[in-house]
Amino acid sequence: CVINNIPRGSRVLFLFGEIDCREGIIMAVEKGRYKDVDEGISTTIEYYLNVLDSLTRSQEFVIYVQPVAPVLNETRDVVKVFNKQLKEKVNKMPSLTFLDIMDQL
Repeated sequence: CVINNIPRGSRVLFLFGEIDCREGIIMAVEKGRYKDVDEGISTTIEYYLNVLDSLTRSQEFVIYVQPVAPVLNETRDVVKVFNKQLKEKVNKMPSLTFLDIMDQL
């Protein structure tokens, strides 16, 4: 596992959610796993943040979370909602830092 090769207490940048926004969440909604895209986004983010919170405790990482870049026209709306929820949830977690760079993209 890559995590085991990162020294304890390191500063680590995480970027996740691009493939979820591009296909995973939408496909899961179509298959009935979530009632709508908002629920899919919320559930996905909660999963990732639980893992990151665990890493801050177990590995003493200083974790930075980067938003998903809205590069594809087809997924831009989903990415915007994802990033908005991601920012709100990360900002409620003192162990994580959200890199608020969307205005610069």
